Amino acid sequence: MDKPFVLIPLYIYPLEQAWEPLFQVAATHPGVRFVAIINPNSGPGPAALPDARYMGALRRLSEMANVRTLGYVHCSYGKRPLDAIKADIDVYRGWDACLGLGGIFFDETPSDARYVPFMATLAGHTKSTWQGDLGRDGMVIYNPGVVVARAYFEHPDYVVVFEQSQDHWNRSFVRQGLQHASVEARAKSVAIIHSSPTRGSKVEALARQVRSFGLTGIFVTDEQAGGYTKWPAAWTQFAEAIAGMSCAT
Repeated sequence: MDKPFVLIPLYIYPLEQAWEPLFQVAATHPGVRFVAIINPNSGPGPAALPDARYMGALRRLSEMANVRTLGYVHCSYGKRPLDAIKADIDVYRGWDACLGLGGIFFDETPSDARYVPFMATLAGHTKSTWQGDLGRDGMVIYNPGVVVARAYFEHPDYVVVFEQSQDHWNRSFVRQGLQHASVEARAKSVAIIHSSPTRGSKVEALARQVRSFGLTGIFVTDEQAGGYTKWPAAWTQFAEAIAGMSCAT
């Protein structure tokens, strides 16, 4: 299996010290990959570049070899016009040259198979513009939040196949759905588990359980309902668990 990575919905405004938990953990565990999603204004916002606080924090992240930042773009489950989504992608691409932004996280991704071409167009636009302007691929992650048809895995790098509470994760039918996915699809899958009461060794056990299904990206937080506006109470223990699995892979 590929080495696991930590996917972080970094929706916290970068006031002084606000992103310090990521800087510290990423520096402590240089062998762990971190993919941080930034979301200034339900997308990049209207300006060509973010404000000074974002610019300073993103420049610092860009200096860390094991951290990749992605820009948040919402798809409104396929109802948002393609041109509007592409416009957000193009703004973020303009950030890459000076701020090291490395791709796009598509939220509110439709899960119905008839939207596969819609999302493939967006994935293709992201990768081709990063390649054309910067000479390298932009990373693409879809977030339907549920297990989707195999065709959805062809174009993005990863797909979030679970974004719900730990209570929901514990229900057997969720795990059964993952078990029926192909090995190749699970290797490109991510689980985001919120509302988790776990601490210490229990966080490690939960992360290992997710990993046992063959998933590669993992995030666990105690925050309720997935707001992602504060750091998980067990953030350090969770990162250490991923570090242990990275060494073992």
